[in-house]
Amino acid sequence: MVDNKTSESVKLMANLVYDISNPNNSIMMNTELLEDVFKDAIALLKDDSGQLCEPLAGIPPDRIEEAVKDLFAGIKEGAKRIQDVSDNLKRFS
Repeated sequence: MVDNKTSESVKLMANLVYDISNPNNSIMMNTELLEDVFKDAIALLKDDSGQLCEPLAGIPPDRIEEAVKDLFAGIKEGAKRIQDVSDNLKRFS
């Protein structure tokens, strides 16, 4: 009976790791792509003097690049934490 519960727990843990890892890998890969898209878009939105003239999403022009960089860093940090949890769970399954 205990071995059966242990076996079921291990299967559940393996499924959980799989269900967490796949979307998280997508988040990590897409974040890298979106960062590159953002850098290219910002270059297109700058005027001849290299300045952004209009706010984006309510963020003042002089703060946009820094604010979005912080947002991407937060996404990457969160995805890394999820990956670490997933990796730890793999060791137990």
